[in-house]
Amino acid sequence: MSYTISVEYRGDHVLARHTGEDNYRISLELWSKIVDTCTRRNCYYVLGVAETTTPLNTMDAFSHGEIFKSLGVTSKYRIAWAERNPAALQSLRFVETVLRNRGITNGRLFSDESEALYWLLAEEAALAGSAL
Repeated sequence: MSYTISVEYRGDHVLARHTGEDNYRISLELWSKIVDTCTRRNCYYVLGVAETTTPLNTMDAFSHGEIFKSLGVTSKYRIAWAERNPAALQSLRFVETVLRNRGITNGRLFSDESEALYWLLAEEAALAGSAL
């Protein structure tokens, strides 16, 4: 299997990068690292950037509900996920639908990293502006 994962805290969000193939095991590893970083930094704004070479199969995509539930990912997480490979978007749209239907997450899927970051931080900026 060929893939890379990196997760780092960026001050106002957690940046997760994934390149290469994807499956249940890889997704579990990735989200475990994301949850660990979010918990340690008390930051639940997540920007994911992926370039998936082998998209998730339907069962692995469906299993994201179980992954998120087992790791404690709830709607307190604001997740913007940018997938650079158009061929992988279909399986991720299915993941997005599964998670939304189960009320597990507050997130959106994007094909552009800058749009994803803008959406992710827009709510935080609006809240900061209303506090003035």
